[in-house]
Amino acid sequence: MVMGTAWLVVQRHLPEILDPSVYGQLRMPTSNVGNFFIGVWPRWDAVHHLNLAMGGYFASSPGESVFYPLYAGLTWLLALVLGGRYIEAGLLLSTITAAAVFVFLILIGDHLFGDESGKWAAISLAAYPTAVFLIAPFTEALFLALTLSAIYLAYLGRWWPAAVSAFLASLARGPGLTLSLPLAILAIRQWDSTHRPIRFQAVSVLVAVAAPLVGGVSFLAWRSIAGFPSMSETLRQYTGTTFVDPLTGIVTALRQWITILDLPTTLDTLSALLFLAVTVVMAFNPRWRKIELLAYMLVNIGFLLSRRTENATSLKSISRYVLVLFPAFLVAGDYLKQARSATRFLYLVISSSLLIVLSALYALWFFLG
Repeated sequence: MVMGTAWLVVQRHLPEILDPSVYGQLRMPTSNVGNFFIGVWPRWDAVHHLNLAMGGYFASSPGESVFYPLYAGLTWLLALVLGGRYIEAGLLLSTITAAAVFVFLILIGDHLFGDESGKWAAISLAAYPTAVFLIAPFTEALFLALTLSAIYLAYLGRWWPAAVSAFLASLARGPGLTLSLPLAILAIRQWDSTHRPIRFQAVSVLVAVAAPLVGGVSFLAWRSIAGFPSMSETLRQYTGTTFVDPLTGIVTALRQWITILDLPTTLDTLSALLFLAVTVVMAFNPRWRKIELLAYMLVNIGFLLSRRTENATSLKSISRYVLVLFPAFLVAGDYLKQARSATRFLYLVISSSLLIVLSALYALWFFLG
C-alpha cells in the first residue's frame, strides 16, 4: 500500500523512469491499479532476474550471467502456470520462500535458544528496514529459505534432505558455496557429542558437506563451457568490481563513505558496521557463540567486504545482502525474548518506520540495494 501510494503520487514528476527500456522485455501494467499492486516491484536487480527468467542467459547481456540460475528458473516455471505473468510469478516465488524463511527461523531459534526466541528472530527480520527485498523479485528469500532448511535439517541429523537444500542454495546465489563450512562444523560437533549417529551416516554427511561446492562449481563450469567470461572478469567489466582482502575493502569503503555521504552509501556502511558488531558479540558471548553460525557470519561478511568497486561504492547493496546473515537475527530474537516490553516496542517502532520509508523509496527507483 505504501509503495503503491508513493508511486502514484510521484510518478508524474519522474518521466524518465517511465521509459519502457528500463524494464527490458517485461510487460508492465498500464493502469493505475496495476501499477499500484504490481508495477512498483520490478526495480534494479529485480528487472534483471525477471528478464533472465523470460529469455534465459543467451538472450540477455553477458553481465546478467553473474546471476545464479535457480530463481530465474523457478520464476519461469511459475510464469508458465500463471499465463506468462513474470512479475506476478517472481512475487509469488519470493512470498512463498519468505514465508518458509520465517518458519525455519522460528524452528532454528527455538531449537538453539528455547521457546519464543525463534518467534522474535522472525519478527526482527520481518521488521528489518530492508526486509522489502524478501518480498520483491530478488533472490534473498529463496536463498535464505534453502540455507535455513539445510542448517535446520543438519541440526536434526537429516543429512540427505539437508544435502538437497544445500545444493539448491548454491544455485540460488554465489555465497551458497560457503554453506559447506557450517555444515562441516555441524557434522564434527555431532561426531564429538556422540559417535554413533555420524558413523552410520558418513556418506550422507559427506554428500551434504560437498553439495554446496558441487552446485556452485557446476554453474561456474557451465558458464565457462557456454562461452561466458569468468565471473571475476564479468564483474570487473560490467560493474567495475574487483576482489581484495577484507581489510582493504572496508578501508576503501569507509573512505568512499566519507567522500560521498549520501543515503545509499550511509545505509550500506552502517549495515556493514552493525553486522560486524553483532559478529563480535557472538564471538564473545558464550550463549550466542555457536561455532557453525559464527563461521557462517565470518565467511559471508569477509566475502562482502572483499569487494572494491571503482564506478560505485565498494559496499554497494550490502544493506540488502545482510538479510541472508540469519545468525544475527537469531541473536536479535534471543535478545528481544529476554528484553523488556518497552525495548521490544522501541525496536519495532524504529525498525518498522524505517522499513516503511525505505519501501516507499524503493518504489520510486531510489537505489537501496
